[in-house]
Amino acid sequence: MISTLKGRGAINRIGVVNENSLHAALKELYRAPGSQCEVKIGNYIVDIVRDDLLIEIQTSNFGSIRRKLAKLLEHKRLRLVYPLASEKIIIVYDKEGEYVRYQRKSPKKNTFYDIVRPVNVGFPTKSRVSLSIDYPRYSCEMNYLLAIQR
Repeated sequence: MISTLKGRGAINRIGVVNENSLHAALKELYRAPGSQCEVKIGNYIVDIVRDDLLIEIQTSNFGSIRRKLAKLLEHKRLRLVYPLASEKIIIVYDKEGEYVRYQRKSPKKNTFYDIVRPVNVGFPTKSRVSLSIDYPRYSCEMNYLLAIQR
């Protein structure tokens, strides 16, 4: 069962109101003319439906949607969009948030293998045939307030 959500219902608000800016930007990037956004398929809400392709954008923990992806793969082709931070700049401000105390690059490096391992373990081989993965790269700044000053 496929239905497009309209209005400000509770289900629609789950997909849109709690959406972060990265998720919203990717949704706009992947949306094409004629595609539908926030579509209910069975018990799940899918970000974008384009013809026979479902597009699901995941900007947080992959494990939280494993069951959803497995169920959707039973019916349609699925593209998982899983952005990876290629660079994170950590900026620490004084406790008033006025001055930068220091900034540095995060040592953590995300790679394609951070996605492949959960996918290979999480889905049977038959399901993986209908799954494609996009992993757009982005840079970001992470801002923190210094809690204790010396």
